[in-house]
Amino acid sequence: MEGLLEIAREHWWKYKPKTCRELEKAGELERILQQAAEMTHEGIVQLRQDLEKQGYTPDQAFLTAWELMRDEWTIVPSEEETDE
Repeated sequence: MEGLLEIAREHWWKYKPKTCRELEKAGELERILQQAAEMTHEGIVQLRQDLEKQGYTPDQAFLTAWELMRDEWTIVPSEEETDE
């Protein structure tokens, strides 16, 4: 989970610096990043289990779940992409 937190932190600071500064000023940044990492982790675990039941190999299930869940909570769109 610590790895997910670091990925989220690095990505958010690089692509959402304004949001990070605002959340940091409000004292909420670390809580929000932790929440994003937890949601990503929980999503990966659940989706991986579901995919394995559908016949995916463990590796296929993990990679598919990672690709889908990381974009949901951890690797969020940049501020430029959301401002359009």
